[in-house]
Amino acid sequence: MTDKLQDVWSTRDFPVLAAIARQLESGEDFLFEHPISAETGLTREQVIRAVVALNKAHFIEVQINEAAGGVLSVAVTGITERGMRQVGLWPSADEAADRLIAALNTLAEQAPTEDERNRWQKVRDGVLGASRDMVVGVATAVITGQLPGQNS
Repeated sequence: MTDKLQDVWSTRDFPVLAAIARQLESGEDFLFEHPISAETGLTREQVIRAVVALNKAHFIEVQINEAAGGVLSVAVTGITERGMRQVGLWPSADEAADRLIAALNTLAEQAPTEDERNRWQKVRDGVLGASRDMVVGVATAVITGQLPGQNS
């Protein structure tokens, strides 16, 4: 049996994705491998491999300049919804559900009166009493603006 290869997600691909997201969010329109390499400390070749892998996995949008000898350069033109969720720019439904519960906890803790605190606690307890799938479904509906079961 062959051993698994070493994980490159945490050491190469995710740092490159995070650098791409930061640089695009700062207003860059096109990203070439050199600024990504400078930010991550990875070599140009490692950045190119990460960009190609991230493109294949649909995390980013990229133009790849290839020649017979391989990839000459890459120009990242965007980050996909999947990429934005991965780096935290957009919350996942699970994260939104966790935020909802945390917000309800905070509202209960900071309520000015005992009556209001009790009402917030009842709302929170009702949410916590629902299945995780139901809470995530509500969070998904909030994020996407669509109610579950409706066709649009």
